[in-house]
Amino acid sequence: MKNPKIHVIVRSVGAYKRREMAKIILKILGAGIIIGGIAVAPNMVQVVSLFDPKNPSERRRIWRSIKHFEQKGDIRIQKKSGKITLTSQGKEAYSKELIWDLQVKKPLRWDGKWRLVAFDIPAKRTYVRHALRQKLDDLGFALYQRSLYIFPYDCRKEISFVVDHFKIRRHVCYIEAEHIEGASKFIRHFDLA
Repeated sequence: MKNPKIHVIVRSVGAYKRREMAKIILKILGAGIIIGGIAVAPNMVQVVSLFDPKNPSERRRIWRSIKHFEQKGDIRIQKKSGKITLTSQGKEAYSKELIWDLQVKKPLRWDGKWRLVAFDIPAKRTYVRHALRQKLDDLGFALYQRSLYIFPYDCRKEISFVVDHFKIRRHVCYIEAEHIEGASKFIRHFDLA
């Protein structure tokens, strides 16, 4: 899973809190906009018009968010066309947003298999270990044992994306199992009965 598909639903400017709108703008810039079935990098006018600003104040708010990304070095704006592209720093920020929005689609029926994620991340990368645990919790995993999490649904692509983002491929193992010790506890936990 190189980049998960994202769907951004844009509301009017007034519906967003300050940082919320900036995150939406970053997602739009990262994913591009669809024109004729093809994703293209948007220009400033297109980004502003997506929010359907009702007055000059709302328009300025959107421009300020875009300019803020430019000042931070996350985007580059072409002077003539107004086309906006993400810099490598911006792509990293976009990737971080995708990680925390990522969810696993749960099928209608459980296939009877367990998915386990085991990891042994070095102590010098404590922040990454904590972030991985936090994301596994966010996805709905349960702690099976220390550094071993369990989940009932297929999530290989999502875990692969997370592992690649944190650059910890060699420290993480994804396992599928049909039988586990204490299965009844997890069947209850995940409401699979």
